[in-house]
Amino acid sequence: MVQYNTRIRLKSDTTANWYANPKFIPLEGEVLIYYDYESTVDEDDNVLYIPAIKIGDGKTYGVDLPFVGDDIRAEIMAHISNDGIHVTAEDRLRWNNKLNVDDYQEVVEGALIFNRN
Repeated sequence: MVQYNTRIRLKSDTTANWYANPKFIPLEGEVLIYYDYESTVDEDDNVLYIPAIKIGDGKTYGVDLPFVGDDIRAEIMAHISNDGIHVTAEDRLRWNNKLNVDDYQEVVEGALIFNRN
């Protein structure tokens, strides 16, 4: 049985820097992020970079590994961009307002005073 290390290993760099290190072999399961793989220009003429990823097999040079397909990349980007998928807006609001410190009366006779909403 193959045992995988469940710790996620990530490395990110520019496309130019990845290709400048052609002998690098990522570990099996290691994720390589090419954070400027593609680019587009928005309506305000800002350049937006579109990342791409490769996943190491422990044997192949990083530059020779295939990129994860556009379909999977789109799913990953949608997941990353989804603010409510792991923490709901309600949870975030409750946590952000859970404990308060009054900036004008937070220290009374050397004691830090907290209050709850």
